[in-house]
Amino acid sequence: MLKINSHDGPARLGQWKERITPTVIDYKEIEIVKNIATPFKIQKEIAQEYTQQTINLAQEEKNKKK
Repeated sequence: MLKINSHDGPARLGQWKERITPTVIDYKEIEIVKNIATPFKIQKEIAQEYTQQTINLAQEEKNKKK
């Protein structure tokens, strides 16, 4: 799992396995979780709807380790 400690726009600072990010990761090794992409500046109602859709996808995901 990619643990995000902080972010600024598309930049992510965190940890993946033993590696500290940002780092180069072979994305063939990562299992991607479905999510609803959200632009940065949108109305609160739209952000809430997208967030709820992402939560619903996470609840339906069979592989909880993702």
